[in-house]
Amino acid sequence: MSTKLSHLDELSNILRQKEKTDEGVLAFSKQFKLGHLLKPFSRVKQQGYSLMLILLALILSRFGGLSVYAAQKTGNLPMDDNTIYRMMNNQLIDWGSILLSFAKQFLKCVLLKGETDEKAVKCFVIDDTDIEKSGKTFEGISKIYSHKEHSYLFGFKLLLLCYWDGKSLIPCSLSLHRENKKHEYGLNKKEQERQFSKQRKQEGYFRKRYDELDTDKLSQVVKMLKRCVRNGIFGSYVLMDSWFVSDTMLKEIRKIRNGMLHVLGICKMDKRQFEVDEKMRNSQTLIKMNETNRNKVHHCKKYKSLYFVVIANYKGTAVKLFYIKYRKAKKLEYFTYDRPFTFVYKSDGIVPNQMEH
Repeated sequence: MSTKLSHLDELSNILRQKEKTDEGVLAFSKQFKLGHLLKPFSRVKQQGYSLMLILLALILSRFGGLSVYAAQKTGNLPMDDNTIYRMMNNQLIDWGSILLSFAKQFLKCVLLKGETDEKAVKCFVIDDTDIEKSGKTFEGISKIYSHKEHSYLFGFKLLLLCYWDGKSLIPCSLSLHRENKKHEYGLNKKEQERQFSKQRKQEGYFRKRYDELDTDKLSQVVKMLKRCVRNGIFGSYVLMDSWFVSDTMLKEIRKIRNGMLHVLGICKMDKRQFEVDEKMRNSQTLIKMNETNRNKVHHCKKYKSLYFVVIANYKGTAVKLFYIKYRKAKKLEYFTYDRPFTFVYKSDGIVPNQMEH
């Protein structure tokens, strides 16, 4: 993590001035009701520094772009770095619940301050990213493929579910995953023997986090969404990258809360078939059929692009396929989304408008 104060305008003025730090920490703790959020885990720390104090110290050090070790050596942490590590590794702390509670409290604060944009389209955003590690002895580490670097590296895949309320992007849930299970996670026998391991109870939050390493990411996304909805976080649709878009994902998300959520995602220009006019066609065929039709191809001056829409059925799910080509692009790209949505152009990009029904 390389968070810098210059990137956090709302907090930088407080954190740059030591005399205001205590006041800012107290305001933060009170507004987010940290004591209440951490109450279920109060038994974890009954001696020494409280869990809330340790967590606040950790948050402030990360805002300064410091590692735990650097923050302790520079005096920014009032406790020993081992105190922080023991808390972070504690099996009794459900970090997923704490993260979700922070998200819920953030939305409550925004609502109480009257800063909620009622007209804004609210949605969930799902994506994964690389967490690269330099060593091979980390528990659960594996060789993963980086789509950014187009090469393999050792680390984890971080799957992150966020919520967009029209102004802010708030993390709600996350999980770590490993790859190459069929090939021993990319580790030889000696590297596997050197990897850290520890006997732990079958029950507990750690076991759940550890089991998620080998959980299918698509299934994990559905679990995350269901948990957010159960906790009162609602959106109009789920925004996702091409890797996540599949017929199974569409159907599973549509089952949540009787079809409350719709799907909007970029699609790969692959060989997948769509039923159009009772005939199965892939994207290349649909492009040839429509790209020269003046009645179907539209021009957007603002974004200097050409686009057309195809209504189709994708393995039992009604969808709209939105094909678009920007002025300097060499080829078309396309999105798929549930049929009840129409597209409009807004200043912050292309987003679904209100549902037609």
